[in-house]
Amino acid sequence: MVRKLVLLAVTTFTVFAVIPIAAANPGQLDVAARQLQAMESDTPSLAVQTPAEELDLGERYVGDVFAFEAQDVAVYRSLDRHAYVDVRIPVALRNDGPTALAYSPTALAGERGYPSVQLVDSEGVVYPLDRRKAQTEAVAGSSLQSIPTGLPAHWTVGFEVPAEHASDMRLELVSQGLVVAGWDLSSAPVTPAGWDAPDYATEASSRDTVQWSDDISLTFVDRAANACGNADLVVSAGAGVVIANVTNAGLVDAPFPNVLYPAVAGVAIWTDGTSARFTDHVNAAAAFVEAETFAEGASDATDQVQFDIVTEATELNWHSRERVLVTPGETAIRALVFPAPRDSRFVNPVEPPAAVLLTTPTGEVFWVDLSSLPGDEYDIPVCTWTQPSMFLGTIESPVRYQELAPQQEAAEEPGALGG
Repeated sequence: MVRKLVLLAVTTFTVFAVIPIAAANPGQLDVAARQLQAMESDTPSLAVQTPAEELDLGERYVGDVFAFEAQDVAVYRSLDRHAYVDVRIPVALRNDGPTALAYSPTALAGERGYPSVQLVDSEGVVYPLDRRKAQTEAVAGSSLQSIPTGLPAHWTVGFEVPAEHASDMRLELVSQGLVVAGWDLSSAPVTPAGWDAPDYATEASSRDTVQWSDDISLTFVDRAANACGNADLVVSAGAGVVIANVTNAGLVDAPFPNVLYPAVAGVAIWTDGTSARFTDHVNAAAAFVEAETFAEGASDATDQVQFDIVTEATELNWHSRERVLVTPGETAIRALVFPAPRDSRFVNPVEPPAAVLLTTPTGEVFWVDLSSLPGDEYDIPVCTWTQPSMFLGTIESPVRYQELAPQQEAAEEPGALGG
């Protein structure tokens, strides 16, 4: 009996002890319970960061929504800062996400949807990409408004580093705050692998016939490129040219390409990831036929005069860059023009494109591999439709790492600066 009374007293005391607390704040117990539940559900597990992938120049990192490669490096004495060097690195990114990415010169500074790049010097100092210096440190290498899913784009990224700390550097790729890959900038560059067709495109070889519309078909016969500007001083204003036979098998005039703004008729892709959208097309018949076909006695005419004769013979069919009428039964030779800036520090600015992604007026997409075409040289005047050349910011030859140390030692010798 005594034991039962003791237990009743303890229980009664506990209940009455809780009543003042609940009376003061009736929701406090519920709040405490919810907070405890939230704490238990939010307790983080120990995150283990996957080690960054270590790569040599030219090798490709493949993530979930993008692929990325750092392809080469050039080191110059800085013209802006004493005892600094300019480090320039050509890079390419393929958009593997579900939507297009807006393209800009400074995208790899971590703009929306993009990873970011940073340079680490030999002392471990980190240099982010400076978007304020887009003219020199974040140079565009593609001519796109946006990067379609499955296609690459190109940039040249740059950094200023103290010359004394430039003997052992790496470029790092940062995604969602984590370094996912790093490239040894002292490694020997390997040849870039190039790019495959996106999953949604129908693949065709350069000799296949592509049905463009009900009446129009295309057969690609050659490729070329042109560039303006001194390749030693500027990012060349280049243009890839894809030459095709355009055949109208119908009974009436048929417009070509007839892909109207804002849709884009095609994008040319280079091996290094340079990409450019279709801008214009010109009559290329003068590159293949004799001028006397159009004008008697013109066999001694210069190439430019021959080109003018051919152009004048067909200019009445020209409505706009988006709509040129192809005569029934005619096979017209058209040069499709894809302008793009080409950084001549790393590539031949007159290298022709390796492939072209075409979108027909009905939205069907074709990927045409152009690598088997010869890539002949033609005097097609396309420079007037390209972007202006961009000054590289340097007039000195690039210096490699092994040259930096002796230069630094010489600068430290008495009298090395003329004193």
